[in-house]
Amino acid sequence: MKNQAIALVVLGVILSFVLVACGDGWTYVNWDKAQLESIQKAVDEGHQVGYLDPENVVMDYITQHYSDKDNVDMSNMPSCQKDGDDYMCDVKLKDGGTLRLWLYQPVKKGKGGIWVVKAYKVIGK
Repeated sequence: MKNQAIALVVLGVILSFVLVACGDGWTYVNWDKAQLESIQKAVDEGHQVGYLDPENVVMDYITQHYSDKDNVDMSNMPSCQKDGDDYMCDVKLKDGGTLRLWLYQPVKKGKGGIWVVKAYKVIGK
């Protein structure tokens, strides 16, 4: 029984290393909690309302923060689909790929909660 438990622990450690090494393809965005709360407060007071619209958040993120923005086809609006509590938004790239952005509501959920990019990845090149 003890050997089985040890084997399971070793297997778990190996699987953890494999999953970390393979990665999930997402590049995660590090947000400052105080900054997010400040943005939510501003939106609650009627300012910066663009954070309430996922498509606007995507376009703003690309123009302000995405490192390969010259490869993004800005002639088309992003295609955003609800995925549970979050949004997955796709934007076409000039090289034929797709930039997928994962949006979530970090401070307040539901109506009135701001949306921000949690992570992004390039798919389908």
